[in-house]
Amino acid sequence: MIIFENLQVRYDGADPKQGPNAYLINSEERLRDVLTALQLTSRIGNPDLTPYLNDYTLILVYGGIRKTGGHRLYVTKIMQRKRELVVRARLLQPGPNCNTTAAITHPLQIIAVPKNATRRLTLDFLESTQHCK
Repeated sequence: MIIFENLQVRYDGADPKQGPNAYLINSEERLRDVLTALQLTSRIGNPDLTPYLNDYTLILVYGGIRKTGGHRLYVTKIMQRKRELVVRARLLQPGPNCNTTAAITHPLQIIAVPKNATRRLTLDFLESTQHCK
């Protein structure tokens, strides 16, 4: 298992064609390419992620387009298996009795792991429903 740090970031917009996926980021160029491919725009107040790239590999986990608010994405575990990183992520979606906003959302999480030369990444993605009172 690999210890990781959750980076608090928020982005607007995203490519509606992209479903859940994970992206390995080891350079400023790759970071720009991933953000551009997903059509993500950084919100004011986001930290600059480029200094992390000296000592860390970033992993962006994208939960896909969602038709309401209230979705929560969590990376729960990262494991090294031979030459591959396996990212376990869970998406909690609001149940039918939950209050949600009528807004299209794009849940995502960016995490930092110690610099890693691994080039292969697998996403183990679980969606579950959160029941509200």
